Amino acid sequence: MANDEPGDGIVSAGATPTELVADGVTSVSVRRGLAKVEFYRVAGMTSDGRAEVRVPVLRVALPVAGLQELTVALRRLSDAAATKRTENG
Repeated sequence: MANDEPGDGIVSAGATPTELVADGVTSVSVRRGLAKVEFYRVAGMTSDGRAEVRVPVLRVALPVAGLQELTVALRRLSDAAATKRTENG
């Protein structure tokens, strides 16, 4: 986006996004202008109890511009959380 502001588009009021719970991000990659973010769920622990067993559950593919929008949105969320901690600290 030219102004680096996510959310400038029109979102259909009746649309309900699919929600999937994940425990973390396995990988982020970019190839030929397409970014892919892969998420995992923890399925348990290894038999020795030293590591999590992580199962990939979702891969989101979006144009690099969409990844930039996500980065801006996450930065705002992080900044807001830091501000709240400072105010409550």
